[in-house]
Amino acid sequence: MEPFDPDFRPNPPGIRVYMIRDDSIVVSITDLSTVEDGFIVEWKEDGTPDFIVIGELPPNASSFLHRGPLKTYVHYVYRVGVRLENDVSYSGAIKSYLPFFGPTKIVVSSLSSNSLKLSWYYYQQFETGMKIERKALPNGSYAVVSDQSSSIDTFTDTEINIGQQYRYRIYAYSPYNISYSDSLDVQYSGGTWVKKP
Repeated sequence: MEPFDPDFRPNPPGIRVYMIRDDSIVVSITDLSTVEDGFIVEWKEDGTPDFIVIGELPPNASSFLHRGPLKTYVHYVYRVGVRLENDVSYSGAIKSYLPFFGPTKIVVSSLSSNSLKLSWYYYQQFETGMKIERKALPNGSYAVVSDQSSSIDTFTDTEINIGQQYRYRIYAYSPYNISYSDSLDVQYSGGTWVKKP
């Protein structure tokens, strides 16, 4: 048996990161070393100086689950070190972030002089539901007028007045995050509810 070479360093692992929930990131590890004592998983918020150890894994581990608290639209930087005795060889650093998109493409359809329907496009997989907010223009305050399942992409408002202009916005929410749509202003003009120019 050959003696241990004190200058031997294990090959750093390959890594990739991906989101599985809006509070969870998986760090996938490709073990490129033939021998190791284990792995160290580290992270930091982009722009901060120092990595923080968030996990230690046994030899031949293939993944690490990092669960919150994580903020949306913040870049996080991950790296994984492979340990052999007192030496650590690090992977390259990879950035990740948690996007949590709001609804888009909101359109208004007039139903009658005192009712309209909003519809929108939404594609996401982490939300709990949608809340629709409305305020009277120009100086009203937003109030939630509907709280509904994320599978519903329309809302009918029957509590409006033709003499009033309104602003709507919609947000997707989860236990951890919310994300707003752009706002939509509407008014009654020419016998119908339309988008305000």
